[in-house]
Amino acid sequence: MQQLDNVASTLNSLAFGELADARPAGWRFAHPGEPAELANVPLGDGRLTVTAADRLVVTLDGVVLLDAAPGVVITGYRRTAREVVGEASGEVLVRTPAGALVRANGRFRLTDTEGGTPE
Repeated sequence: MQQLDNVASTLNSLAFGELADARPAGWRFAHPGEPAELANVPLGDGRLTVTAADRLVVTLDGVVLLDAAPGVVITGYRRTAREVVGEASGEVLVRTPAGALVRANGRFRLTDTEGGTPE
């Protein structure tokens, strides 16, 4: 039974790393190619949920932060009260600090003083 628990723990870690991976340069989010979900992961800012279905959707306390097609990978994602930065391999909807959802493709930097613009 212990071996099964270890295998389950390893599979959960792999699933987490495939969907969401906290890295020194910022979060990485990617769709694993099949339906998956990490729900209510406790963070300092709230509870993170990453859902991979027909789209990759990242929420914090139920508010959509990122919404992308399955083939899009988001890297270097960092969010503060004043700024959101990251890079997307394709088109992604990104929640600005001001609360708007804007389209981005490639590197983006969105601030709290404006809707933000992709770089």
